[in-house]
This record gives sequence, structure tokens and C-alpha cells, in this order.
Amino acid sequence: MRRAASAVVVIAALALALGGIASAHTKKFPTTVTIALQGSPTGDSFAGQVKSSLKKCKQNRKVLVYRQGALVGQTKSDETGAWVLSLGGSFASPGKYTAVALRKKYVKPGQKHICLKGTSPEFKITGGGGP
Repeated sequence: MRRAASAVVVIAALALALGGIASAHTKKFPTTVTIALQGSPTGDSFAGQVKSSLKKCKQNRKVLVYRQGALVGQTKSDETGAWVLSLGGSFASPGKYTAVALRKKYVKPGQKHICLKGTSPEFKITGGGGP
């Protein structure tokens, strides 16, 4: 009798565990990124927006700015997805720039949300930097 009761408890526990696994889901959310130059007499900045249908995928995303494949700098987006990368009093050199929001995932029991990597369209600066 005790064996039968123990077997029922084990079977019930397995059913609950497997039911939890079966109901778990993974959802991927595309990300888009924008980039623009903000010039000033004291130095340039790059700014843009991280966009996604999931609010968490906009917030606190690491954004890397590249010039022709070389890393210029990195920053993080705010709660609205806005980001700014100051060039620290310097001016942007001519070239082709892109901003990349890195992949990020949020895991909770029963669910995994993946914010996919997003890359901005190329932004081209021509001519010399400075005011």
C-alpha cells in the first residue's frame, strides 16, 4: 500500500513538472535601431532610438557605435529606448557609422523573451569634422 501511495505521489510530481515544461515558451522580439549626429560647437554626439514591440527590449540595451567596423564607443538606452553617445568634446570624422543594440534575454519560470540584435541603417558623414 505504501509503495502504491509513493508511486502516485511520484507520478503526480512528474506530471506537474512536465506540465510546467510543456507550457513554457520562448518568444523572440525584433529590434530596430536609429542613429543620427548631434553637432554642437563644443563637440559631437551620436543619438538614436532602440525600438521593439516589447517595452523591456527598448530599455537598458547596450548600444555600440561603429565607424567602418571599428568601435567608436558604447552606451545604454534609457527607459524609452533613447540613447546618446558623446564624443567627449571631439568631432565625428568622415565615414560610415552604424549603431548596434546587442541581443538580450529575459528568463522567468515558464518563459524566455529574447530581444534580437538590431543594427541601424548606415549613417554617412562627409567632409571634415568640427564647427
